[in-house]
Amino acid sequence: MFVPASDAARAKNVQAIIDHMRDRPMMYLGGSGDHDFPTIEAFLHGFAIAFTALGIDLPFQDSVKKVAEERGWQHTSQPYHRQMYEKGMDEHAIIHEYLTIYSVAWAHITQFETIASDQS
Repeated sequence: MFVPASDAARAKNVQAIIDHMRDRPMMYLGGSGDHDFPTIEAFLHGFAIAFTALGIDLPFQDSVKKVAEERGWQHTSQPYHRQMYEKGMDEHAIIHEYLTIYSVAWAHITQFETIASDQS
């Protein structure tokens, strides 16, 4: 899929935000740092919704699926975070893993721009 350079650059900005959020969730969500997974998930989905609302077509869900599978999570009707709970991960570890998946997924999106530029 071709992703224009400007859209890929925006995706790279999102990746940087997610990386920073993974290290300092309180800066983005406030409070004491005891954030639950649904709050983080809603925040992250907001990025994908915003891109869609702005008419920017990015292969985000495909990228998340690919990264999650590469990290050992199965794409089933059961969400990834439920698989993580069943594996025995605590809330903090799940949030960190989820943010890592999203960060790498956004990084994959930015690579489309590089590939498209190389083909020009």
